[in-house]
Amino acid sequence: MTVTVDPKVLIGRRCFADAQSLFQGAPLQEVLAGTWETGWYDTTLSPEVGSFALVSPTGALASLVGRVIRVEANERACFVYVLAASGALNTPLALQRRAFLSLALLSSTSIPAVVELVG
Repeated sequence: MTVTVDPKVLIGRRCFADAQSLFQGAPLQEVLAGTWETGWYDTTLSPEVGSFALVSPTGALASLVGRVIRVEANERACFVYVLAASGALNTPLALQRRAFLSLALLSSTSIPAVVELVG
């Protein structure tokens, strides 16, 4: 992990329940059209753990870097901070392992999810 003063990164590093409480305090701004195939990643792609996500650099979600989003699937939802774009992803969106686990079992390589921007 690198040293940062970005408050959203600091929130994302907190225990999962605390980060969810803090991120969900902001109002929802916009629901992105459609559902997005969402996978998960571990520390081989990013050393940050917690409430984080990566996006494909060539996909429609690339503009979400630096934003907090709400991801909903299987009648569950979580809030994550989009850290960066990564060309190593097999899906347009990938949640850090702990965040994905709040939506589905890790035995699922990907799930369809609704994505909303958080203010």
